Amino acid sequence: MAYIDQLNEQLKKRLNWRRFFENSADGIFIVSSKRVILEVNRQFCHMFGYTKEEMVGQSALMLHIDAEHYNNWAPRFEEVKGGRVISNIEYPSRRKDGGTIWCIFSGVVIDLPDDEKGVMWNTVDITERKKIEKELSRSKKEWERTFLAFPDPLFVIDKNYKIVRVNRSAIEQLGAAKEHVLGEFCYTFMHSANKPPGFCPHVKTIKDGGVHSVEASIERLGRYFLITTAPLLDENGAYDGTLHIASDITERKAMEQELLQTATTDFLTGVANRRYFIEQMDIELERIRRFKSQASFLLLDLDNFKKINDRYGHLTGDTVLCRFALLARKRMRSIDIFGRLGGEEFGAILPGTDSAGALKLAESLCRMTAESCVDAGKERLSFTVSIGATEIYSKDMGLDDILLRADKALYTAKKKGRNRAELAE
Repeated sequence: MAYIDQLNEQLKKRLNWRRFFENSADGIFIVSSKRVILEVNRQFCHMFGYTKEEMVGQSALMLHIDAEHYNNWAPRFEEVKGGRVISNIEYPSRRKDGGTIWCIFSGVVIDLPDDEKGVMWNTVDITERKKIEKELSRSKKEWERTFLAFPDPLFVIDKNYKIVRVNRSAIEQLGAAKEHVLGEFCYTFMHSANKPPGFCPHVKTIKDGGVHSVEASIERLGRYFLITTAPLLDENGAYDGTLHIASDITERKAMEQELLQTATTDFLTGVANRRYFIEQMDIELERIRRFKSQASFLLLDLDNFKKINDRYGHLTGDTVLCRFALLARKRMRSIDIFGRLGGEEFGAILPGTDSAGALKLAESLCRMTAESCVDAGKERLSFTVSIGATEIYSKDMGLDDILLRADKALYTAKKKGRNRAELAE
């Protein structure tokens, strides 16, 4: 029953993610490989002024200022569709009423039906922030009012890294009296460090006088922020300090992590999905070629799985898959990559392991699996696995070459009676 409860928990997580999608404070939309809008959440509709029915099924061109902006966005879309996760891309878009809306875009590839790749975009409306930044450059008086009333924490830090000004929001979030903040070294007060951290954008602004942004955790506050630094100039145009804008992005970081988890993890078993597994294999192959190191691969296939599904039902079959994935992950090291390649077939990348070590692990997994069982109604259902093992060579071009050898070894294991491991010749 514990394993069925585990499966129910997985299903519950999926429902929770759907609620998170609909109720997110950020706008989220999904587009197909042809850049057709497939899904939007309530916040996205609110941001752009359309109803869901008006957007779903339409080209994403409707969200761009014009065709030129739409075409300029295409390379970023192709990068994300190809597997790269991008974030913090500021880009103007068009609302239904024709007005311009500035957003921060973060995107991740997702799997769609029929092996199609789509992209899920997370959007944060920064239109007001853009307007405020423009106003800051116009008037010193307006800057003063804005500085004090700005909803995000603002800091002015001098070239010696001392905090010389803060706004009300900063004081409220820091929970410290203003006089206890001013004059303190920013890296000591905010990060409990004795020197600026390596990611510090203030260092870059002092060096080149430019605007820089970084996502970082502020230890004192225990939250993630998008920290933007911009130079402040005196009346003669000389550097006079750096303005820090700290925008709280803790919830967005959690959403990005959820998106990344969705893009790289098999939903049912919680192990790596096929796409992510192939990416890791490519990385491991590059490491083998570069450092002339060893690694091995296991191809694991649950025996008679179709009969389990036919006799006991797909729910029991799913429980078997989850149970096996849990057993395998517990037996493997943290550096090993274990993933579901499809159906009842799994794969494992074993860095630093030769063929003998791989076979020993495979035989151990066979024994552990055969000793395991799951609840199937009034029965206790046992199941077994057959495994094909092979070493990974620098001459291998990719997963297909490795799979070919492992599949032959797996076929031999099946032919010899199943519930065993065989090493590729």
